[in-house]
Amino acid sequence: MKKQSMVIIIAIVIIGVGVVIYFITQGTKTENANQNNNQAQLVTNSVSNTSDAATQENTYIGDDFTLLKPADWMQSQISGTLVSFHNSNEVQPEGSAARKINFKSYMAVSFDMTNERLLPEINDFLIAQIKASFPSAELTASTDETADGQPAKFNVFTMSQQEVDITVLLAVIYKGDKYYTISGNSTTDKWTEYKDMFYQTARSFIFNN
Repeated sequence: MKKQSMVIIIAIVIIGVGVVIYFITQGTKTENANQNNNQAQLVTNSVSNTSDAATQENTYIGDDFTLLKPADWMQSQISGTLVSFHNSNEVQPEGSAARKINFKSYMAVSFDMTNERLLPEINDFLIAQIKASFPSAELTASTDETADGQPAKFNVFTMSQQEVDITVLLAVIYKGDKYYTISGNSTTDKWTEYKDMFYQTARSFIFNN
């Protein structure tokens, strides 16, 4: 597994208090451009009712995969990711550390090559690297899942950065010679609010080929 790719994946897991904050505050033009690109990527088939239309609008279609994106979240593009989304309307409590750094909950998708490693080995390695990189990181849950019929591991971490307590879902989805990571990040105070949506988005992952 290439060191550079691993560094990117680890960064994506906890990027919210650094690069994502910069992107949200400085990247308006990029966001608008990606919104336009996203419109071109949405399913264009006619739909027969309002429910189908809502599903269509909340679907992200990439080159290699499709997934349900968080409703009303802004699509963005963080370097090293395939796609990311953040809650631009989120407001943290007055006086909180999260408010001071303008933290926004977000999700990001990335991938790497398996290099003949099996899912358990990749998952264990990711967990070890996250713990090594961030001493405050604690694994609180790890479950076997499936996404589009393929094996997956869903991990939940808690950690603290810049005095902000963060909870992270890291989903690792494995197929063939690639694996994809989906990271859902929120403050720990808002984790209950976002947990089901993070899991639903990760479970909606479908391979396009």
